[in-house]
Amino acid sequence: MKKLFITLTVSFLVMVGCAKPQENTQPAPTAEATPTATPEEKKEEAVKVEFPTLASSYAETIAGRGYITVSDVDSQTKHFLIEWAESASVQDRWEMDVTYDPKNERLLYNNCTKTITEFDASGNGDETVEYTDGTGYFSIVGENLQWHDDMLKEAAEEPAFAPIPESGTGLANPWTETEDPTEAEKVSGLTFDLMPEYALGENMKLWKYVCMEGVYGAKYESVNNEMIIRKSKTIPSEELHGDYNTYSKSWDITLKGVTVHCLGDGETANVAMIDAGDRHYSISMNPGQEGHGLTPDEINTILNGMQ
Repeated sequence: MKKLFITLTVSFLVMVGCAKPQENTQPAPTAEATPTATPEEKKEEAVKVEFPTLASSYAETIAGRGYITVSDVDSQTKHFLIEWAESASVQDRWEMDVTYDPKNERLLYNNCTKTITEFDASGNGDETVEYTDGTGYFSIVGENLQWHDDMLKEAAEEPAFAPIPESGTGLANPWTETEDPTEAEKVSGLTFDLMPEYALGENMKLWKYVCMEGVYGAKYESVNNEMIIRKSKTIPSEELHGDYNTYSKSWDITLKGVTVHCLGDGETANVAMIDAGDRHYSISMNPGQEGHGLTPDEINTILNGMQ
């Protein structure tokens, strides 16, 4: 009897030990998933920067020839239209989309299109696209924009543009256009005795004075030519002329005991620059049109009439 009890007890323990434990079919509780940004959203967050506040228009600060018109493309892109009068009959136009590089505080572009328009005597324009893939940038200097264009890198100076007040028309401050020499003297703070018109030849006529504080300028025009003469006591001649074209030749001549630095084709000067002590002069003749500049005798005639 005792033997049978032991046997039954052992058998029961074996059965209990070998029994398969019951599986828990209830799902384990899980933490609520945190939503993550999509790759597109992450990219948008990475490139989104605060675009600096820009004026709607700017004017070139020295020559007064170039203007920038700014318009919105989207929150991250602006469209720049630059219009620049090379002469009375030739106008350049650049168009590009710019984006902001906050690290270097620059406005970058790589899709600039340059178009040149030449007008005939009737005012009809003939357009030529020079290129469509221009690159460069604008640096922000206070309220001004400094233009660094890869196609203009050989220019003597890189043009700067100042904002035009919203209520402004024509030339931006501080430039003033006038036909009154007394007003030109008042604005510039300078006196400037110019040569008589008959000495210029080619039926050149004084058109108007274009002045700012410290700069006295006069524009002359004929049917085929345009000339600008400037005087300053504070701005050196290499900055005073405001012609950002690239010329094939650069040379010096001596007239009236002063050195005249010339830019042009080597025979006629589109730009003549004179620095004599605290007096600085520039003469620009048909900017950008090599072969249509001033001869040394013509420059000498102009210098003889200037004080």
